Amino acid sequence: QTEGEPVILRRAKATAYILEHVEISIRDEELIAGNRTVKPRAGIMSPEMDPYWLLKELDQFPTRPQDRFAISEEDKRIYREELFPYWEKRSMKDFINGQMTDEVKAATSTQIFSINQTDKGQGHIIIDYPRLLNHGLGELVAQMQQHCQQQPENHFYQAALLLLEASQKHILRYAELAETMAANCTDAQRREELLTIAEISRHNAQHKPQTFWQACQLFWYMNIILQYESNASSLSLGRF
Repeated sequence: QTEGEPVILRRAKATAYILEHVEISIRDEELIAGNRTVKPRAGIMSPEMDPYWLLKELDQFPTRPQDRFAISEEDKRIYREELFPYWEKRSMKDFINGQMTDEVKAATSTQIFSINQTDKGQGHIIIDYPRLLNHGLGELVAQMQQHCQQQPENHFYQAALLLLEASQKHILRYAELAETMAANCTDAQRREELLTIAEISRHNAQHKPQTFWQACQLFWYMNIILQYESNASSLSLGRF
């Protein structure tokens, strides 16, 4: 759908699509909603980063010595027949390998040195959480809309606006889920908790937090959204 567009816009649109369509859940007794998976222990596949190691280990995940995962035959089929054929030769790993000289390839193949993070985002970043919490998503969206009007050809501003708006919609999905769960909940205390989660989520989608609970929830939502964006290993919560 986005082939031929600037990479930064392609990544933004792909992440926005995930935020809109990924299955979400609020688990029993949770007061802070949000996770990358609907089950407590599940793995995230990122074939756009490195599709090759996943292909090799699809049948080994359930029996390997560590970090075992159960994968359905249908998911294996989808990966082999749909995901891998598309991302082969198009992945980040392929791009990095394409930039390496023969000398570098020879050195890495003999372990003289290694090239790190060819299969996922690097991480090792801390976003400006104080700015997020002090201004809120609605104000950040307004600021980015102004930047886009002033520099309409700036792809970074376009991508940032797209993802800020996608983040708002993603948070509202949790509000809707919490309301649905509350309507079907027979436990009075849990029903009130779910309604509070919904209220907080609707507030956070547009406004800056006013309470500690609201701040914790927005802080956590954005940390999860960062994980969707790059599947990086070292996204720090930081200190502030």
